[in-house]
Amino acid sequence: MLKIRVGTRDSMLAIKQAKIVIKKISKISKGAFKFEIVKIKTIGDKNNEEIISDKGGFKGVFTKEIQDAMQRNEIDIAIHSMKDLQVNMPDGSEVVSILPRDPSNDGFFSDKWPSISKLPHNAKIGTSSLRRKMFLQKIRPDIEIIPIRGNINTRFEKMKNMDLDGIILSYCGPKRLKMLKKSRFSEKIDISIMTPSPGQGAIGIEMLSSNTNDLLRSILQKISCKKTFFEVKKERMLARLACVFCQMPFACNVKKYGEFVELRVNFENDKLGKNIAFNEKMGINTLDAKIEDIAKLISEI
Repeated sequence: MLKIRVGTRDSMLAIKQAKIVIKKISKISKGAFKFEIVKIKTIGDKNNEEIISDKGGFKGVFTKEIQDAMQRNEIDIAIHSMKDLQVNMPDGSEVVSILPRDPSNDGFFSDKWPSISKLPHNAKIGTSSLRRKMFLQKIRPDIEIIPIRGNINTRFEKMKNMDLDGIILSYCGPKRLKMLKKSRFSEKIDISIMTPSPGQGAIGIEMLSSNTNDLLRSILQKISCKKTFFEVKKERMLARLACVFCQMPFACNVKKYGEFVELRVNFENDKLGKNIAFNEKMGINTLDAKIEDIAKLISEI
């Protein structure tokens, strides 16, 4: 029985996601592998008080240490939330599988109010995301944004201790951890109101191109969702071509419907007072050209 070392962030959600992947592999491998979960603290985990965007934030703060461990042959595969994975992958490394996507929506969570629309005037909402702040200020300019970071439990604790009216998180996180409870209000925010980050809601599996475990590779490809892989690949393509970083409010979501796709993009440059808001359904064959056009517009702002 071959041991597979599974690298993941050391958080409740990340470990849960690693277990989801292991369960799917085990169902097909039928005892061919045994698994060891290797918990790795990333830069983002070690300092969860600093607001990453305030430091000229970049993608990779929740993944680099995991990828470094793979390069040192300390793990065999890495499990990532695709929204955290930098768009420019290290040499010799690839995303070989993406599981079927959970809802990519953001979620509003509160101990006091059932929805964003029911919030009182000048309500205090916790989020450290410039993207979420951008949308909140459009739909409710009166809301006061309170920067908070930390894992899901920490953010719920801060919501209570800081007497916030609510917080915004990726909806799928509390859902995967079975934290959608009756004692707390939760609202899945429609993507027409708040467009998600590229890759949000998707779990990806990274592997070295040089890994010779063909059985493992074939199983990872079998558990991968073609539709989700396509959608996330195109979202990441736009982010990569537009050279978008965390200090810029950027949102992108692709939905595939057979031979058609719906593309949503939002981008804002506060300093110049310019923004892009795009939403269009198109044939699948025209998507790449449209992505290149939008990326060019964003890079010129």
